[in-house]
Amino acid sequence: SARGPRLPPREADFSSAGNRVSGSLEYYFKRGIDLIGDAPVAPSNGVDTFRGNIASTKGSGVDVLLSSRNLIGKLGWSTSLTMSYSNAKVTEYEVEDDTFNYVSLGDAGVVPRMGRPLYSLYSYRWAGLDPETGNPRGYLNGAVSSDYNQIVSTATPDDLVFHGSSKPLWYGGMRNSLTWNRLNISALISYRLGYFFRKESLRYSSVLSANGGHGDFADRWQQPGDEARTNVPSMPAFASANRDNLYLYSEALVHKGDHIRLQDISVGYDLKGVFKLPFRQAQLYLYANNLGILWKANEVDLD
Repeated sequence: SARGPRLPPREADFSSAGNRVSGSLEYYFKRGIDLIGDAPVAPSNGVDTFRGNIASTKGSGVDVLLSSRNLIGKLGWSTSLTMSYSNAKVTEYEVEDDTFNYVSLGDAGVVPRMGRPLYSLYSYRWAGLDPETGNPRGYLNGAVSSDYNQIVSTATPDDLVFHGSSKPLWYGGMRNSLTWNRLNISALISYRLGYFFRKESLRYSSVLSANGGHGDFADRWQQPGDEARTNVPSMPAFASANRDNLYLYSEALVHKGDHIRLQDISVGYDLKGVFKLPFRQAQLYLYANNLGILWKANEVDLD
């Protein structure tokens, strides 16, 4: 697809006396013009849509970098902080996609819709489990319903729940570095904020055809009252694709993805001068990456 220009950014660099604190701030706009998209045409032409350079996007972002030298001397301590924000929305796109594509593909790729982010997460409205049968329930014409075929086949994009971006809008990290004699230690804490994800769960059509299951099977509805503790539907007698789809693409499985992670830790020791080595520099170090989540906005036991 064609790409529009990233307009000249507005940038500012700054530093304090002695460069104890320094940083930069960059703010930019980005436009995508003449992107490939679909537009409706008169059926008399033999087709109902035309694919060409008719779509547009608009976005903006900010990049911030801050560095500080907190301690200078035998014991050194420095900190660097990065923060980025990026958001792009579709400003021109004439054709609405199939409703099921919005719910099933939105968190895995681009399903454009005017006025929404490029990567958007949508869901069917969720009305909970039937307290007598454990069947999943949605909404049909504004009323609670278990008519899965009608719910899925008649739903329009306007009937869906729009959660937000499926890609982080804010991201960055903070690295602290310590030095003492020949020893140096650094640790990076990263973060991703402002986005949503859909949790995978149980598809009974797969279970009933012996093609595999999911751990949520243990949390399924089994008796009246279970609807108060779980959203996993009861096991049906026969497979129903739309029954599965209503649950799997409902808002019950969408969660905020915001989290803070201990990204990495490194410990190094400078060997220069310790031994006679035929090298200008030599260092022994240990490095560990992706050490785990320190905080997350949801209670789902997923990384």
